[in-house]
Amino acid sequence: MEDTELIQTEDITYPPIEKGWLERSAHIVSLVFNPFIVTTAVFVMLFGCTYLRMLPAFYKQIAIGTTFSFTTFIPLTGIFVYLKLNKCSINQLNVRTWRHVPYLLTIAGYAACIYTMHRISLPIYMPHIVLTSLNCLTICMVINYFWKVSIHAAASGLLIGSLVSFSLIFQFNPLILLCVFVLLAGIIGTSRIIAGQHSLSEVIVGFCIGMFCGIAGILFI
Repeated sequence: MEDTELIQTEDITYPPIEKGWLERSAHIVSLVFNPFIVTTAVFVMLFGCTYLRMLPAFYKQIAIGTTFSFTTFIPLTGIFVYLKLNKCSINQLNVRTWRHVPYLLTIAGYAACIYTMHRISLPIYMPHIVLTSLNCLTICMVINYFWKVSIHAAASGLLIGSLVSFSLIFQFNPLILLCVFVLLAGIIGTSRIIAGQHSLSEVIVGFCIGMFCGIAGILFI
């Protein structure tokens, strides 16, 4: 394949990007900052930046472990099995029509997480945080039926929106962490464009969806 060959998806042709260390770095960034970890990251941030850090360690471990199991491990495992059964590669998920089943598997995992949290009697704000992420994912899925949107950017926006909401609720200064998250969001969004997976508009729309869900979902729970 020529280095200057156009990168194509179902209905969009992106400009050619010279293959090399920059593209490899973009793929590594996309892999490390996987959107499946965002809900777990929100809980880690909640227990690390607010007075809820005083909760017993075992209690926090249950909340974080439950979240990770249902919103990260189970969906990723389900998607891996789905790809194996269909004998296709993970790169095919970049095509809009291949994203429907992974979205549904992930939504099922989030719904199971909310149900489990209610069953083990965790405080109501915890399943509501998961519900916030679920709402963001559902919006992205609905849009995906018509237009591809960046779920990586949505996860970045959700994390920033959650941080802003927590800072208002728990009255702490998030400036340093906010700067770090904004910088990471820029790096992640840029990496998706460099990797040829999304256009600038898809990244911006995804970020705005996540930001809106993070602020509206948590501030009004």
